[in-house]
This record gives sequence, C-alpha cells and structure tokens, in this order.
Amino acid sequence: MRRGDSAEMALVEFVE
Repeated sequence: MRRGDSAEMALVEFVE
C-alpha cells in the first residue's frame, strides 16, 4: 500500500 493510502482515498472521494 502507498503511504497515506487511507488519506489519499478520503481526499479523492471528497474531491470526487
């Protein structure tokens, strides 16, 4: 998993 995977997923979902 990439570092901050959860954070990235949350940001992506938030933006999209």
